[in-house]
Amino acid sequence: MGAAAFKLAAANWFKGQPKTKIDVQHIASDGDLVFIHLKNKKPNGSLKSTIDIFRLENGKIVEHWDAQQDVPKEAANAHPMF
Repeated sequence: MGAAAFKLAAANWFKGQPKTKIDVQHIASDGDLVFIHLKNKKPNGSLKSTIDIFRLENGKIVEHWDAQQDVPKEAANAHPMF
């Protein structure tokens, strides 16, 4: 498995999904972990926050986790998600 396998898997994730706008907010790494924070604008205009975490081994992705949350229209505090 390598880049080609990942591209194929990613293509299948998005197959048939509605078009959305994705803005990369943050990318960071720590040791063998890579973190990507995304702002997704859904077709209805609402926002979703997504965090993807990848664990790498020998330059390849060996594990992946993610978490998603709809962004409230109004923040409950002075520190919104983005």
